[in-house]
Amino acid sequence: MKKTFRFTLIFALFYTLTQLLFINSILAKNRKLNIAMLLWRGETLAETGFKDGLKELGYKTQYTIFNAKQSRPNMARILRVDLFPSLKRYDYVYSFGTTTSKMTRTLINNRIPHIFNIVTAPLESGIVKSMKSSEEKVSGVSHRISLLLQMKAALKIKRFKKVGFFFNPREKNSDIIWKKLQNISKVMNFDIVIFPCPPGTNRVMKFLKQIVNKNVVVDMVYLPLDSFIVSNASLIGKQLRIAKIMSMGAQKEYIDSGALLGITPDYYQLGKAASKILDRHQHGEKLGRIPIQTVQKPKLLINEKTRKLLNIKIPDKLLKGATIIDK
Repeated sequence: MKKTFRFTLIFALFYTLTQLLFINSILAKNRKLNIAMLLWRGETLAETGFKDGLKELGYKTQYTIFNAKQSRPNMARILRVDLFPSLKRYDYVYSFGTTTSKMTRTLINNRIPHIFNIVTAPLESGIVKSMKSSEEKVSGVSHRISLLLQMKAALKIKRFKKVGFFFNPREKNSDIIWKKLQNISKVMNFDIVIFPCPPGTNRVMKFLKQIVNKNVVVDMVYLPLDSFIVSNASLIGKQLRIAKIMSMGAQKEYIDSGALLGITPDYYQLGKAASKILDRHQHGEKLGRIPIQTVQKPKLLINEKTRKLLNIKIPDKLLKGATIIDK
């Protein structure tokens, strides 16, 4: 008798909990969510994916867009003047990139749920304490792809002894990538020629001229996950073609602009991954216990026009899974 009663009680509690979760899910999707979107360089495919993902999941959303236009002072003002005084208006804060996400994390300090996207190294940059669980009101998506994997792919195409590295020394991402590249260079036995290009200077063009004029000799140029360098992708791609130098880019914009190849993340799908984090939170999971999502299926991109210009043969094994861009 006691066993039957205990079983009935457990079943009733389980049923009640299930119904509450179901009702909570319906209420969540019928409620309009207000989301503040803090962007570093305007809307990208990551934000399109995030918005489309939430729409497909049934959410009604209102977005307030803040664009720092790649300026730390602008982002600091947005956070302090535009966001913080009206923080209670928002259900979530979405942030793009390492600089924006780190600054946002510091300011809101767990006051409301924070979902970041397109962050190279959330752990190393101090945004989260663990990739498995932040234990706070923050989770998000990293777009990092193994640098060793990228270098190995480049080596299958052409041997190199000197790698040029364009980067913005003011970006935390670049510092992290630079350190990893140094470690890999020791294992793979190549030298690194650095081209530090802070915003507000003409160093990008200065270094490119040195490469074109052979004042600086490199066998390959590596273009990292760096917003400022990405914003100069068209100029870099054009000049490296003139110099007839092999180049590898960590974002699609580089290959679209003339870099030979890249193993790159799909920003749109990463945006959708971020929307699923929000959905899991709305269904009752603690945001801080949702693991940081990472790139699952990186894309190998090859610029066919550049390949022909450099007269390079791509191994058949690499070509099988590659996307060919002819620009």
